[in-house]
Amino acid sequence: MIKEVQELLSNKKRIVVTAHNKPDGDAMGSSLGLALWLKKKGHEVNVIVPSEYPAFLNFLPGNDTVKVFNDDMPTAVKTIEEAEVIFVLDLNDLGRTAAMSPYLSAAKATKIMIDHHLDPKDFADYAISDSDASSTCELIYAFIRDLAAEKEIDSNIATCLMTGLITDTGRFSHSHSPLVYETASYLVGKGADTALINDQIFNSFSMDRLKFLGFALNNRLEFIPEAKTAVLALSSNDFKNFNFRAGDTEGLVNMPLSVSDVQVSALITQHENIVKLSLRSKGSFPVNKIVADHFEGGGHLNAAGGRSRSSLKDTVDKFKKVLPNYKEYLS
Repeated sequence: MIKEVQELLSNKKRIVVTAHNKPDGDAMGSSLGLALWLKKKGHEVNVIVPSEYPAFLNFLPGNDTVKVFNDDMPTAVKTIEEAEVIFVLDLNDLGRTAAMSPYLSAAKATKIMIDHHLDPKDFADYAISDSDASSTCELIYAFIRDLAAEKEIDSNIATCLMTGLITDTGRFSHSHSPLVYETASYLVGKGADTALINDQIFNSFSMDRLKFLGFALNNRLEFIPEAKTAVLALSSNDFKNFNFRAGDTEGLVNMPLSVSDVQVSALITQHENIVKLSLRSKGSFPVNKIVADHFEGGGHLNAAGGRSRSSLKDTVDKFKKVLPNYKEYLS
């Protein structure tokens, strides 16, 4: 497969790089890191993401070239239709690109998926899928390395890829293979600015966001001791009251896990037409199983997401009701 992709990229191509809706640090880091490398190879590259992303990611090299699909659909659709190659990153199902999905599906371009989530759908011509990888950024590094182009990684590409490693590993706090640290070491050696990444992602929020976190933890946090579970349920009005911006809930779901008696943390948030669930856990508790069984979701053992078309209250009630079915996994 690598040889075929290498041949495909051996001459100039019109390429689109995209990722999932509401892209995070790994999605943007992998998209921009790959795009910068492809441009160095002489390709015409457009990064098009389905929707806005947190402002704290604007520091990423190449950010000023990113196109948001929802902001200019006619131009984005034309670019997708004219693409010869489309890289689909950090997602396992085109449905996760929201309004972009039908246009990506219909595109005649060769599609290449690179992703680390479980249970990938069969939509790509070439797929690099490894759920044991820490992040899609780790896989982009491996992809460039396998194409014998590792030396072409510069400080900007390294900074983009390091961003995904840092965010998706929780600053390397999750358990991962030695490959994660080998990748990080190589990227630092190529000039990845870890101080900049940490400062921009974790120290650049607004005062409204700080007040929002205080409100959420003080007024919306519920502990279910028999299930060793913490639940944070936030309504759309809660967001409005604190001038919510994309990225303001970053890290919130992980905070209850700092309590020794908490093994599972659930952030359940109300949006315009849907309720979203973001779950995290310690040890061997499979939060991906909960969302797969009951909330149209999936993910990893300790980090997963789902959704519900019921009300916020009904979704929270349902989550609490199904928790006892998984008590065997509690340590």
